[in-house]
Amino acid sequence: MNRLHKLSTTLIIFIFSVMVGSAQPTTITVQSNIEHPFYLYLNGEQINKIPTSKVEAHDLVLTDYQIRIEFRDITQPILKETVKPKSGKNSIYKVKIDTLKKQHRLELYETLKPSDVSEFSESYYHMPDYEGKLGCAWPVDESVHEDLLNNLKGQEIEAPMLFKIRSFVSSRCLTVDQFKPILALVEEEHEKEELAEFAYSYLYDRENFSELYSEFQYSQTVADIKRYIQKHTGNRR
Repeated sequence: MNRLHKLSTTLIIFIFSVMVGSAQPTTITVQSNIEHPFYLYLNGEQINKIPTSKVEAHDLVLTDYQIRIEFRDITQPILKETVKPKSGKNSIYKVKIDTLKKQHRLELYETLKPSDVSEFSESYYHMPDYEGKLGCAWPVDESVHEDLLNNLKGQEIEAPMLFKIRSFVSSRCLTVDQFKPILALVEEEHEKEELAEFAYSYLYDRENFSELYSEFQYSQTVADIKRYIQKHTGNRR
């Protein structure tokens, strides 16, 4: 009887070992338009530190994954879906974006061999003592920042100049400390509020955003900004 029990146990262990050994690591690739970089989460784990339009997750072994996509632009809705990637393959999913209805979906685009998978890597500035989410990778040099400030000083911050500032913030990379003196140049409270809300998505250390609140004259403005961020992210900053 003991011998039979040992044989059964050995057989179970052997079958389990074969199953584990035959499981082939899987890759999930998610792509979006270059205008809509995002953060990818698989089963609650954040895969990429900086927002980008293509993210790869390697060496996956589960059959199902809960995908969560948070776009850098916090006004875009969060996308959640469950996927079943093909074992041992690179399953490529594309984000279909409807900017008018703001209804996004995830579609399986194609499945490739593992050899067709490129190595996914990230390069970004590591700010001391900051562990929060990054809005961009490399803050601009101080010389570039100073040039922008000097260009803005002495000018009336009206619609064309506000457009220029927005364009700079969204296309370059600024820390909260770098953005603060730019925000201080805007005199109208409502324009300052709109600019700050816009900038939140793009600032390098966006979770230090509360350091900007001292630039506002009215506590109600700060409350409105907090409500705006809470609405789109669920965070109170």
